[in-house]
Amino acid sequence: MSDIRDYLPYVVSVGTAFGGWVIGKKKREAEAEVAEGNALQEMQKAYTTMIRDTNARLQEQSQLIQEQSQRIDDLENRLDDCIKKTKK
Repeated sequence: MSDIRDYLPYVVSVGTAFGGWVIGKKKREAEAEVAEGNALQEMQKAYTTMIRDTNARLQEQSQLIQEQSQRIDDLENRLDDCIKKTKK
């Protein structure tokens, strides 16, 4: 009959391998969570920047529309004045 000491190196090797696998798995899962968190933060930064830039462009375009509307009103008034002067 074999002595337990004959199998001990194999049992220790298997136990060590299993323990390393479990610890490695937990480490990989934790690293994946960190990577996902970092990716989410980067996406949030990009989204915030995009919204800020879009709002700035929207304000610029809104200002341009107001200026052009005022110019149209001024030109309409000048045209009305010209029409009145030519009818006299």
